[in-house]
Amino acid sequence: MAAKTTTKITATLHVDKRDGKYYVHLSWYENGKRKQKCLATGIKDDGRSKRKAEARRAELLAEWTEKLKLNHTDILFSDYMHEWIASERSIAVTTRENYSGFINNQLVPYFAEKKIKLCDLNREDIQAFIDWKLASSGVCRNTLNRYQAIIQKGLNAAKKRRMISESPVEDIVLPAGHKHIAKAYTDEQASALLSASRGHKIEPVIVIALFTGM
Repeated sequence: MAAKTTTKITATLHVDKRDGKYYVHLSWYENGKRKQKCLATGIKDDGRSKRKAEARRAELLAEWTEKLKLNHTDILFSDYMHEWIASERSIAVTTRENYSGFINNQLVPYFAEKKIKLCDLNREDIQAFIDWKLASSGVCRNTLNRYQAIIQKGLNAAKKRRMISESPVEDIVLPAGHKHIAKAYTDEQASALLSASRGHKIEPVIVIALFTGM
């Protein structure tokens, strides 16, 4: 049986409007799946009890951190990146959605199959992923740069949390990538496009594009 891996727990304090008491909401990831728990503090929000409730929040966080026995040495790199982007709030929403698409659809499937732990990740592992993406998808240099930047951000966060001592991405050498070469329409293709768009509202745009080389 695989060892249970649990990531860092977050604990937020809130007041339940139904009874006016403070509750602590715990959230963490276990083997890549998000777990949540709501705990009662028994403290009434009377306008003067916020500090007492904060102290209780810290106590509950410590208790559950010990109870779950956090073990960063066992977490897979794929599980960590999934957890990181799901909980990261310092990145703009649209940017985070773009990051999530890459991480969950491309990076996680590749590294989950390799079962490489975060603490064991090295330069060769990431270089192999970059080389694989270039060979399988024919991506351009700008896309490779974006991949590297996303992985770097995730590993920098792990370094700040002292889950790793250094980031292996810093020594990655990016290949040139495939250069996109634009091809102009032939006279026959341009004529067919003009005929097809005649009378359509986008006809002026197509005419300008064809005659200016856009």
